[in-house]
Amino acid sequence: MLSASAASSVPAPDSLAQMLVQALTAQDNALLEEVLHYKKTVTVEKTLSRLPVSHVIPFILAVTEKIESKPSRGGELSIWLRQLFYHAQILPDVMSRSSQAAAASLQTHQHAA
Repeated sequence: MLSASAASSVPAPDSLAQMLVQALTAQDNALLEEVLHYKKTVTVEKTLSRLPVSHVIPFILAVTEKIESKPSRGGELSIWLRQLFYHAQILPDVMSRSSQAAAASLQTHQHAA
């Protein structure tokens, strides 16, 4: 968990994106949770805009898995998926059946909650 001083200082988007890539590559749940702790739209948007395309599907799957295991987190994590899908509209080749399935899963969990 982040300390109060760490939570108040947001890392630069490049650093947060690098942490996200590292968390996804190493399947480091603690590091992923540290990244997902940030919820300001601007921070999330800038971080995801720096996420390499090769990490988009692993990110969607990781977030979807978190929502499936604890549906009450759907609202908390939805900002990350909304921003990702916004960027995916800009880069249509990023979208795949996996990302569409993840979006459908998120909507199902939001409606069930």
